[in-house]
Amino acid sequence: MIAFIGRRLLQGLIVLIGASMLIFGLVRATGNPAALLLPPYATQEQVAALMHQLGLDQPLYTQYWIFLQRAVHGNFGTSLQLQTPVLQLLEQRLPNSLKLAGLSLLFALLIGLPLGITAATRQGGFVDRASTGLATIGQSIPSFWLAIVLVAIFAGKLRLLPAAEANGVSSYVLPVAALTITGFLLSGTIRFVRSGMLEVLNLDYVKVARAKGLPERVVIWRHALRNALIPLVTFLGFYVTLLVGGVSLAVELVFAWPGLGPLLYDAVLARDFPVVQAVVIIYVAAFVVMSIIVDLLYLVLDPTVAYR
Repeated sequence: MIAFIGRRLLQGLIVLIGASMLIFGLVRATGNPAALLLPPYATQEQVAALMHQLGLDQPLYTQYWIFLQRAVHGNFGTSLQLQTPVLQLLEQRLPNSLKLAGLSLLFALLIGLPLGITAATRQGGFVDRASTGLATIGQSIPSFWLAIVLVAIFAGKLRLLPAAEANGVSSYVLPVAALTITGFLLSGTIRFVRSGMLEVLNLDYVKVARAKGLPERVVIWRHALRNALIPLVTFLGFYVTLLVGGVSLAVELVFAWPGLGPLLYDAVLARDFPVVQAVVIIYVAAFVVMSIIVDLLYLVLDPTVAYR
């Protein structure tokens, strides 16, 4: 167990370092931020002075080494555009994105698990056809389009819910609904649970459990669902990282949500290197952490994974 976790942590560290090197080089290939920070009539001397002040006139490997040393201590520099410590911006924005992703995941599980199980146990029935149709529609609708429609109806016409920003519980309703319904979160949950259940319902251990006279709900929820969840855990571990790292970007922009998505969007447009680097590294770190969590869940669902 310890060796298994240690191996995953080492792999995650290698991925994190490689990603930091890649993004560090790529953001500097987009152009000179001094051109955006200074007025168009700035002289070459003023541009050179600003480059020196920002440390962008040093060799790339020197800049990266300085960045790495600071990042290890939690110092990601200062935003070139906002003149605010990047760590402070992350502390303000990251919780909002995590709340949005967490609530969307929660509602996807609350809706998708029962629908997927019912669709599998009553294959060909009304719930099976309805859930399949819901999953297909959810995958087909762009999240930004549904977000705009929800704002127009519930915030504009009916005036029941706020249209923008994170002010109270009611402000979560529309963005969470948009993220849950569209894309692959709810539809993927339904499909993976349904297909996983169909695979295990005819296996011998399920037949034995039924032969023992156990109630059907015990057979389904305690015996069959455990193995059926393995593909779902893989999917959700990957998709939740995407949800925090980019899938929610359009929804956050529509609702003016103070999350990482709009922060990254504005930073890319402004060539705000420190912010772009920090946000992307946070995304990669989230992917690494979710991968480790998924591996640990594998150990709970199937302990033989540690020996493969």
